[in-house]
Amino acid sequence: MRSVDGVLIDPSGKVNGRGAYVHANQDCLGRAMKGGLEQALRTNLGDEDRSRIEEAMQSLPHELKQPELAKSGSKNQGNLKGEGA
Repeated sequence: MRSVDGVLIDPSGKVNGRGAYVHANQDCLGRAMKGGLEQALRTNLGDEDRSRIEEAMQSLPHELKQPELAKSGSKNQGNLKGEGA
């Protein structure tokens, strides 16, 4: 979903639009912001987008522990929805 609001985080994964699945932890989200997030969302992350994502990262755990990964599988992912002109 693209609009003038930029990129948002959709933990439910139910908002329509182009999304990128990223584990709900600071390490994965930080790597995604440095790597292929812009490509996956087919947009450029502006300063407001980066600020919004970094603010949301503060409430996430730093990393997933191995038992959590095994127990939850890929279900412990949030969905970033790209919005932008």
